[in-house]
Amino acid sequence: MKYIAAILSIFIHALIVFILCKNIFIIPEIVVSRFDIELVRTSVPEKEISEPKLKKEISPKIERVKKNEQKIVRKKKLSPKKVGSPTPVKPVPAKSVAKIKRAISAVSTPPVIESKSVHNKNAIVLKQGKSITIGNTTVVIKRGSEGRTFDNLAAYSFNEDDFSGHYETETGRAVVVLDARQDHGRLVLHDQKTGLTRKLRKAGLGDFIYTYGPSFNEDFPVEGSVVFLPGDEHWIRRFMWLPGNESAEYPRKGRVREVRESEEVKVNNLFIPDSKGVFPAIILARFGAAIPDDQFSEVARHLSGRGVVVQVVSPLKELTEEDLTQLADKMRHMKKVDPGRVGIWIRGYKPQSVPLMPKSLQMFDFALLTIDSPAGSFYPERITSIIPENIPMFIGFSNVSNNWKKMISIMPTGLQSVPHQLEVLDKASTVIEAGTDLESLDSLSGDFVSSISAWLVSH
Repeated sequence: MKYIAAILSIFIHALIVFILCKNIFIIPEIVVSRFDIELVRTSVPEKEISEPKLKKEISPKIERVKKNEQKIVRKKKLSPKKVGSPTPVKPVPAKSVAKIKRAISAVSTPPVIESKSVHNKNAIVLKQGKSITIGNTTVVIKRGSEGRTFDNLAAYSFNEDDFSGHYETETGRAVVVLDARQDHGRLVLHDQKTGLTRKLRKAGLGDFIYTYGPSFNEDFPVEGSVVFLPGDEHWIRRFMWLPGNESAEYPRKGRVREVRESEEVKVNNLFIPDSKGVFPAIILARFGAAIPDDQFSEVARHLSGRGVVVQVVSPLKELTEEDLTQLADKMRHMKKVDPGRVGIWIRGYKPQSVPLMPKSLQMFDFALLTIDSPAGSFYPERITSIIPENIPMFIGFSNVSNNWKKMISIMPTGLQSVPHQLEVLDKASTVIEAGTDLESLDSLSGDFVSSISAWLVSH
């Protein structure tokens, strides 16, 4: 029993010391900045810390410090030093008094720490990895998983605009998260390998977790889930996908900076890789059946994520020779563009005839032509009449008949003076299942991004 009593006594004494220390000592603000969390510091209005009020609060505390100092000095003068007596306490130096004054001033007007949910125009947002100077102190919030754990204090927020995109696994499996909120009110998951197409439903366990059911229009029973994972910066770089009958996959996408420009110059979007260096550049134009703008731009974003500057332009039939000349010259002068590698990609979806190739094709260093799901009246031999002989050209076909496949093998005959490449993508496994009501989704399946990026590297 005496041991138990001793342990309890020690515990109680430790608790008392902890409480006293917590109430007496002030935790400096710099300690708070060491945690990997997002904080918002709101400055106190000047009228609340006016000079008269500040003096009123500080003066009594300073007077007490002075009185204590005077008592110590008088005691030293009046009390002679005796043998064996303890050494008298030295007076507090002037520098220490100044430090005490500054500490008292800081305590009298403590900062107000608020979460991002508080709408304050004067709020100062501390972001991960970004330094900010407040007074004489510079604060940098560290990166790490801890900052993403404190949801209530995190300064970053994500929404479904950040989730959509073209992802790819390490094995080259392409998975698209399509923004179909306007037509279906949901994000849509499309796996190009199996043709799986499902509407994603929020699981109610946070903003990053989604589930899908056995068909496009059924949410239950749950057959798979998707968890979006923030990257080291303010963006969604990948997600964890748990298919029903397969092992987990982790598709990811390259980071791209998107620049929107005026439609008056027949330009829609410019996509630039968000990494250092210079890259090849491509002007992307379309012909044939209309592809929804968001899907057409998604292919450009996907290619840019692989290290290509991509400029999306109006349909090919709306562009003049002058338009293409100006765009090519503009791209050659961009900082991130290799001026010796600027090309054009003419992308056709369900075309009925050969595209009207621009006469200014020779201004480009290479050309790309892809045809997806050609009409029955479009004969493959007509392609040979538009293949240039003096610049490299990549030609891709997707979802074509057996007659096309037979003709493709003999198309390059007599065109060996420059390197050309022909490629056929079979989409038998990516047929969109009945009832999805997303017929144009197959335009994403034949994007040829992997083949084009590999061809650019090799040439």
